[in-house]
Amino acid sequence: MVNIFRSLWLGSTRKLGSLQRKQTRKIVKTLLDVVIPAATAIKKSLGKSAGKAAGKPSALRPPGGGIWGRSTFIAGIDDVASGIVAGKRMEYWLYRPAGMQADATLPLVVMLHGCEQGAVDFAQGTRMNALAASKGFGVLYPQQSTRAQRNRCWPWFRSEVQAGEGEILLIAAIIRRVVARQGFDPQRVYVAGLSAGAAMAHILALRHPELVAAVGMHSAPVFGAASTPLGAYGVMQRGGLQRVGSAIRAVTDASPGPFPTMPAILIHGQRDDVVRTINFHQLEQQFCELNSLTAEHRQQRVYRAAGRSAHAAHGVDVLDYRIGKKNVLRLCEIHQLKHAWSGGDPALPFNESKGPDASRMMWTFFAPHRRLPLEV
Repeated sequence: MVNIFRSLWLGSTRKLGSLQRKQTRKIVKTLLDVVIPAATAIKKSLGKSAGKAAGKPSALRPPGGGIWGRSTFIAGIDDVASGIVAGKRMEYWLYRPAGMQADATLPLVVMLHGCEQGAVDFAQGTRMNALAASKGFGVLYPQQSTRAQRNRCWPWFRSEVQAGEGEILLIAAIIRRVVARQGFDPQRVYVAGLSAGAAMAHILALRHPELVAAVGMHSAPVFGAASTPLGAYGVMQRGGLQRVGSAIRAVTDASPGPFPTMPAILIHGQRDDVVRTINFHQLEQQFCELNSLTAEHRQQRVYRAAGRSAHAAHGVDVLDYRIGKKNVLRLCEIHQLKHAWSGGDPALPFNESKGPDASRMMWTFFAPHRRLPLEV
């Protein structure tokens, strides 16, 4: 089985450019580290390059004179009722725009990094803090621990995590604490992520819809179709096969009441060979199922050029689903983009400067949405 897995991986990576192949190898190596604990040689040969992007947090000057700092969440007695073991901890970084008062109620965007990234790298790569400074919202970056996973990968494929346990409980608790103590608007909390972080954002939205007003997913695998590292790789390459609809129905069937509308923006690169575009199209199916969207809600697909030319590379196909005037689901498929944050800082891995600004696209989609108490 291990040899078959390696053969599938090597066959797919031969088609990639050198940079894309290197990044793909890091992600698949992380899965191999779990599947094959004895793969010492692989760890030694790739260990020096692994984790560089997720290294020790560096000082990042806050844009516009805002406040940027790291904190540690430690579960206390009050958190035990939600299922968290007392003493469990998770680091997070928080950006607050300049001039925000203690009693202010600004929106909050929760950003979940991908594998081989940390909170600081994700903030710099996506430039989300700079956008927050200009638009007036806070940004929260929970950070996976290297003790939990050496390459900071979120375990989105584990059954307990998909059920809303594990790291999902910690992230939800951090959001509640930050909103309550920092004065953010509980009706305007949005969650976004890249790759494994996008998968976690999806799970958080499904398991805690009372917290999330809208979700943004960049280069995400489909939900509920894997429970092992090997299965996760299969989903990333081939999609969820027959589990696409049933996984969502299992969530809605378990809901104590009608599941609230969950607005979502999905962004994916057409040339993504790490998480292939079949996942993008199956996520469309899942959110249509979740939000009871049909062909009647589907709008006409629109192409938007990324440069001055109408035929510029890295343009984007945009497809919306609307209920009345409300945009519930937006699909953005970016031409020429591989497995990287569109419009990001290319100095960091998994970011591509060409193409539309994914951070701005997400915020533009998020801004009109509220999670009203009556929807819970």
